[in-house]
Amino acid sequence: MIALLASIRKEFLLLIRDRAGLIFLFVMPIVLVVLMTLLQDKTVKKLQVERMDIAIVNHDKGIVSDAIIRGLSEMQIFNIHQVLKGDTMSLKVAQEAVAKGVFQMLVLIPKKTSSRIKRIISNELRKQLPSMGGNVLADSLLPKVELQLYFDPIIKGSLRLALNSALMQLMADVRTMLVFKSYTAALEKMTGNSNSGDFPLDKFSITEDANTYDNIQIPSSTQHNVPAWTVFAIFFMVVPLSSQIISEREEGSALRLKMSPTPIAVNFISRIFIYSLLAVVQGVTLLLIGEYILPLLGMDTFDIHNSYFSFLMLTFIIGMAASAFGIAIGSVSKTHQQASIIGSIMVVILAAIGGIWVPTYMMPDNMAIVSSLSPLNWALNAYYDLVLKNYELYQLGDILLKLILFFAVSLLIAVLFGKRKNI
Repeated sequence: MIALLASIRKEFLLLIRDRAGLIFLFVMPIVLVVLMTLLQDKTVKKLQVERMDIAIVNHDKGIVSDAIIRGLSEMQIFNIHQVLKGDTMSLKVAQEAVAKGVFQMLVLIPKKTSSRIKRIISNELRKQLPSMGGNVLADSLLPKVELQLYFDPIIKGSLRLALNSALMQLMADVRTMLVFKSYTAALEKMTGNSNSGDFPLDKFSITEDANTYDNIQIPSSTQHNVPAWTVFAIFFMVVPLSSQIISEREEGSALRLKMSPTPIAVNFISRIFIYSLLAVVQGVTLLLIGEYILPLLGMDTFDIHNSYFSFLMLTFIIGMAASAFGIAIGSVSKTHQQASIIGSIMVVILAAIGGIWVPTYMMPDNMAIVSSLSPLNWALNAYYDLVLKNYELYQLGDILLKLILFFAVSLLIAVLFGKRKNI
């Protein structure tokens, strides 16, 4: 126990003497959290689409355009805008507003949309009921009815398809109503029996189970960036940690420790313990930034639902994985330059594919699969579970197992190469 405490003290003194490394490990993530949260906030809020602002330029002013506008309003996910700065929007003004991100979508309802649909339906009616009078036109002579959509470029393709489908359904409902009214009027003339009611569209619906399995939601810019850059900062300890190992080896400290009666495991345990505590301090620092500084800048508050114990323990486990990784890099590398280059490049690559810079929900499907191979992605998903799903530590079993296995493999590599290089 005395040897362990002495080794822990030695690691602590080595750590605090590296002031440049400590400043880097704390200042860098703080700057990145604040900067990236500010930069991504507007973008992420668009993707969350709690209520989407859409512009409508209505050149029709008929029954069809009225039904479309009413249907979009009843969906309760759109804020409908036909006026901007007190004036009815023209097509050019609406397009410019969409390009600037004021609106996420523009719907243009062309002139004569209602009359053209009525004309198509009347033509179909005359095909079946010649007694209605009038000439039957060939389909090629009938005018097309097209709504034109303009999207904010940031809107994802899947969301565009969903919005297209919603509008197509509205158009189908309108056609059903007009067809029903046309045939009702024709049958009334033939039979003398009137039907003043509307087609009962409300009898046809789709229900969704409210008890969704995972309650998955898109994290806000704060909910993404605080844990993301916490994970990045923790794993970036690889650079100073691996350099420290190289220094000990070059100075002969590692050889003296190996020749002492103290088991080599003590040196590993103390180093991992100190750097895991450093990870906790980094995590708490960025947690406080998210809770108190970001709200002052107009961002969302970083809320972990009072799961402070789970947050601290998870951060400590992530620190264990990162410190073991750093020891492995230091054990494999021969020089300071190798350790710095290999360590920093590997962390950057793992961060890039792991969803630290670009969240995985914004990645293509194939890249989202690749990201699942990154330990930084595992750590980030664990934080997501705490923040978004209000999980406790014991509910993170699969992710914790992955991190512990990564820790064990990294430590095994460190031991194997350490024996060859007198660490």
